[in-house]
Amino acid sequence: MFNIKDIETIKGYSKLNDKSKILFKAFLINYMDAQGTEAKESLVPISVEYVDGYLRFDYKRYGRKNWVHVKGSNTWY
Repeated sequence: MFNIKDIETIKGYSKLNDKSKILFKAFLINYMDAQGTEAKESLVPISVEYVDGYLRFDYKRYGRKNWVHVKGSNTWY
């Protein structure tokens, strides 16, 4: 299971500016808290990048690749 302490290992994280790093960490904590135990255990972060005013977070869950737009610590789609 992914541990928030390992956030710096996510591809692209080191390229984010400080404001985006703070936003992404707050989002990731909220996102993980919103998941059920089984979903949390299957989530594997792949990458994060800043794209046109939002953060794009790519991950795998249950072996399938997905991604979300991150607009705020509690706003993603």
